Amino acid sequence: MTSVFGNMKNATFISKSSSRSIRLYCTITCERGRMRYNRRSEKGGRLVNIVLIAGSNRPDATSAKLAACVGKRLQGLGASVELFELYRRPIPFYEPDYIPGGTAADANLAELLRLAEGADAFGFSTPEYHGGPTGLMKNAIDWLEKRHVSGKAALAMATAGGAVAVSTLQQLQTAVRYVHGINCPEWISLGGQLRAFADGEPTHPDAAKRIDHVARYFYDFAKKQAGVQ
Repeated sequence: MTSVFGNMKNATFISKSSSRSIRLYCTITCERGRMRYNRRSEKGGRLVNIVLIAGSNRPDATSAKLAACVGKRLQGLGASVELFELYRRPIPFYEPDYIPGGTAADANLAELLRLAEGADAFGFSTPEYHGGPTGLMKNAIDWLEKRHVSGKAALAMATAGGAVAVSTLQQLQTAVRYVHGINCPEWISLGGQLRAFADGEPTHPDAAKRIDHVARYFYDFAKKQAGVQ
């Protein structure tokens, strides 16, 4: 089966066996700013559902590539993964009394909140701007409420021009705590040459090693918090 984190565009694949004893249901969708891989297990059990939000404000950002790479690893471990890129699917600025007006941004926001409602866990990936996450990322988190995040595992990820993005990761984790999310003890910070990707994979062995380690840790952590076997 082709990975949704490959180079497919506007493709949907659905397969469902007719067997009553063994059931497999797969849906792959790849469209503008949205990549999904959802699957039930062969015996009908539920897989952990992870939503990854990429918060860059430009195309081909290393932080978005990082999120896609982590998503691919999580998918390989058996998770259901959705990647939501804020650059490609912009949402409105947060305001408490916001009234939707039927725009594309309103539709994107509705979809993001729908995904958040059904998520078991989250990943937030952002470039570091002036020692913090992007405005797009903070705005997305501002839209999330306790009902979306409370009790759910969250992974902080960041890329930076300097060596590390610790300040950004700490700010992401602080925002998650305020909506009662449960921060993963591990995080990913790729700085300098560690940010390089080719064909969706990190080119530096240290980056690859870190991504592999954290993805596996977060997968187990998310399952445990969600009570998914």
